[in-house]
Amino acid sequence: MANVKNTVGPLFENEFYTVIKKHVDEGQVIEKHDHPQYYGIVTLLTGSVLVDLDNEAPFPLSPGDVLEFDGELNIGFKGLEGGADFTVTLVSKNKKPL
Repeated sequence: MANVKNTVGPLFENEFYTVIKKHVDEGQVIEKHDHPQYYGIVTLLTGSVLVDLDNEAPFPLSPGDVLEFDGELNIGFKGLEGGADFTVTLVSKNKKPL
């Protein structure tokens, strides 16, 4: 079975992971937050976004960039020129795939 989705919001979810598609307009901010029970993977699809990760200096992501982070860290985003589309994959720290 295969599923293809192309909407903003939760795409896929099971006991091991959740995949969410996000869109931010230019200047739009997603405030810093954490996901302590998960490891995170951000994949930038289009546009550019500024990542604010815990105490690090904010840094940009460009299309094709993939960021891995520990969900214990606080992460936030700001849409840069033209906005951005990206996915966030949250992988459970408590469940181990076979």
